[in-house]
Amino acid sequence: MTVALCALAVSLSVPSPAMARQTGCQLSTTTAGLTACFAVLALTTTTLTSNQTNGIGDTNSGAAGAAGNDAGFFEGILFGATNGGAGGVAPSVELLVQFQSFSITTNGILSSPRTAITVRSLGGDGGRGGDDFGIFSGLGGDGGRGGNGSTVSLTTTSTGGVIQTGPSFTFLFLPFFGGHGIYALSRGGDGGDGGDGDSAISGSGGDGGLGGNGGTVTLDINNAITTSALLGRAIFATSRGGNGGDGGSGSGIVSGGGAGSGSGNGGSVSVGNTGTLRTFGSFAAGIFAQSIGGYSGDGGDSDGGVAFGGGATSGGDAGSVAIGNSGNITTSGTRSHAIFAQSVGGSGGDDGGGNGVV
Repeated sequence: MTVALCALAVSLSVPSPAMARQTGCQLSTTTAGLTACFAVLALTTTTLTSNQTNGIGDTNSGAAGAAGNDAGFFEGILFGATNGGAGGVAPSVELLVQFQSFSITTNGILSSPRTAITVRSLGGDGGRGGDDFGIFSGLGGDGGRGGNGSTVSLTTTSTGGVIQTGPSFTFLFLPFFGGHGIYALSRGGDGGDGGDGDSAISGSGGDGGLGGNGGTVTLDINNAITTSALLGRAIFATSRGGNGGDGGSGSGIVSGGGAGSGSGNGGSVSVGNTGTLRTFGSFAAGIFAQSIGGYSGDGGDSDGGVAFGGGATSGGDAGSVAIGNSGNITTSGTRSHAIFAQSVGGSGGDDGGGNGVV
């Protein structure tokens, strides 16, 4: 078994991040020393002209990779199985929300979505490798690589506007399934699994595909937020690496499992807040910020006279996390932290097993 890789430092600061623009680049800096620079695409500006009862936001997703083609007996002789396609890279998301004294109020099941503001960049998952069966040899196709998530940036400006989210329903007087005030995510796509390779003589599974990397997440929040439900965080920001694909299985007189692939890294996360935050539900932090590395894929198993399991590798690294806050934060529920920050590396994969005489 391969263990996890490292996580980077978590830092907290009192002032909110100072933000500045440069040509072709946005620079975000906190007094904790976190600096991130990334290409600026077209900035999307949303200006509220009335009170809103449905959530707003922007999600960009990369396309999923196509699965590889299987190969039966006749196809295997001529062509063999093909590899899975790579997942697409997700475009960046950069959103400016101007409240102008208006508010966003969502009430759970009556609103779509329940979260008031959602910004996400989601890399596409890699395709699974094709399976191969042949008389003399069978070689599974490799899984496709997951696409990277890109930069996610959100700035809110307020002259009195607020965000308020409520629960979907209550059970025994407990509020459930409410949305977050703000949810920001950049996620790498998962790598595709390797295809299986089976043969009477020699069979080998395909290797898993690499997980994509999570992108940088930067929030600059300047308005009041209130949430009421279980897990309803006022501000939730995360960057996550995609998981690696598992190796395919192999069978034959001589056989081997495919290798489990490495996972993607989590990107850096920076949150600045000047607004008043209030949560009433349990497990509902005022600010919840995290960077998480992806999990490595497991090696494939094999069966035969001479059988070798596929190897695995280490998990992905996590990025740095910085929070700057000058607003008041009040939480009422069980295990509801005012500020929660974490940077956690991903777990390594398990090696595959070889079930054979040798």
